Amino acid sequence: MFFKRDKHDDSGINDMPVAPMPENLSYNPPYNPPYNPVAFERYEKKQDYAPLFVKVEKYRDVLATIAEIRMFVSSMKQLFAVINDLEALRSDAHKIMRATVQRMDKALIEIDTELLRPRGFEIDLPASETEVHQIEDSLTDIQKQMTALKRELEGMR
Repeated sequence: MFFKRDKHDDSGINDMPVAPMPENLSYNPPYNPPYNPVAFERYEKKQDYAPLFVKVEKYRDVLATIAEIRMFVSSMKQLFAVINDLEALRSDAHKIMRATVQRMDKALIEIDTELLRPRGFEIDLPASETEVHQIEDSLTDIQKQMTALKRELEGMR
């Protein structure tokens, strides 16, 4: 608004002085290495994927592997449940056997105190071989049963 100018007046542009170029300034284009097609192929991105039908097969393999892992984990859970049940049964059997032995011991002590004995009478009874063999046989049977249970557990795996 302050300076009004005619639209077709180009006289001011042509009258402007041109700045002189310095003499020591020269134009150097950026360095462009020569084109090497072998080097260029090295940097090309290669296709790192297979056709769709191969991917579907790999996906199926992955799903099958995951299903196998799930079945393995499920069987491991069942195995731990069986082991816990066996441990509970073993613990219960151990407690029952201990209580039975304690009751037998109390009964023997009570019977022994009620029997009359002459003074100075002591009996030294060595353990009979039949009792020792019975105990050894019982322990052997228990060991066989435990081995059978272990094999059965390993078969469940």
